[in-house]
Amino acid sequence: MRNLLHKFIPDKIYYFFVDLVHYIPYLICCVFPVKKNKIYVCSFYDGDYSDNPKYIVEKIKQDYQDYDIVWAIKKSLISNNNVPDNIRVVQSRTFRDKYEMATAAVWIDNCRKLYKVHRRKNQQYIQTWHGAPGIKKCEGDSEETLNKRYLQQAKRDSKMCTLMISNSEFTDNLFKRAFWYDGEIIRCGSPRNDILCTLPQEIYNKIRNYYNIPNNRKIVLYAPTFRKNEQTDIYDINIYDIDAERCINALNKRFGGEWIMLMRLHPNINNQKFNINVDAGYIRDVSKYPDMQELLAVSDCLITDFSSSNIDYLLTKRPCFCYAADLDRYKRGFYFKLEDMPFNYSKNNNELVNDIENFDYNDYLIRRERFMNNTKMIDDGNASKRVADIIFYNNCE
Repeated sequence: MRNLLHKFIPDKIYYFFVDLVHYIPYLICCVFPVKKNKIYVCSFYDGDYSDNPKYIVEKIKQDYQDYDIVWAIKKSLISNNNVPDNIRVVQSRTFRDKYEMATAAVWIDNCRKLYKVHRRKNQQYIQTWHGAPGIKKCEGDSEETLNKRYLQQAKRDSKMCTLMISNSEFTDNLFKRAFWYDGEIIRCGSPRNDILCTLPQEIYNKIRNYYNIPNNRKIVLYAPTFRKNEQTDIYDINIYDIDAERCINALNKRFGGEWIMLMRLHPNINNQKFNINVDAGYIRDVSKYPDMQELLAVSDCLITDFSSSNIDYLLTKRPCFCYAADLDRYKRGFYFKLEDMPFNYSKNNNELVNDIENFDYNDYLIRRERFMNNTKMIDDGNASKRVADIIFYNNCE
């Protein structure tokens, strides 16, 4: 019904009423007092338990147990999600959701809020952005590729933020320049990357048991990002044509051992996995697994494209390869020259196989160190604690 109405009503009028549907219930809920010990959390537009918000919440629960934490989940995940029992779940975009949000002292998110609300004066809003530093341009640096509705929402969201967290000088400057934000930035590391610094054995065992992967099999994770025409709102899936069999053979040849490929599609496109032309005989789909960082932590090698996961993965010091069939026509643009990245970029399967077979680990470590020094990345495994402490001490004021 909503899509049908949108076809016949001008955008300006349609979105005016969409905003009212969300804003009026929220305003009603603002008559209730803010609860100092309540934290309202979202990840990837009301998605499952993951990314920076997950790791911040876990540290808060560990160190400051008196907090009432509410995780907003979309309707499709309400009956099947990975949120722990000690965290309350609320279905997003309901009246109850608006009440929890309006009465929480702290909001934590890693994406924009795509509906109209306002932050009350005695509330904190911590934006933990999910993709920085990354290679592909975003937000204000890629404004021409974004639709007007998103730009309005993004700018409104930045005005509400009271704190953004960063893991590098590069990201500090990105937030100041491209996020329409002039507030406080704390360079404390990326909470989601804490496990990539520590690589806990229990995560290794958890993933292998979950997917029944023998300990003697090495894992290559194939994790491409999405392509979207922001003007037509259509995702392009035609460029995902990796030759898994040849990649596995190349990995066997260069690194030895027996390999298995796990494919983790971006949440924006994982419902289209059956339309992607890859050889299912050599790829095991793990797209529904909620925590990308746990998959990175157990993988012996990563193949991606323009995803920020390649920069996260540098923390493991393990081999990473980048394959993008649309390298020459990618419209968003890049923050770094590809030749300055620690990994090579290949445009077809022949080039990818060649990069794997001729991988020079010592050269990779040198380029990795240079890149991390240039961006001034500071991830050390303690970012979650730093953010949890900030929330606690700010609430004590």
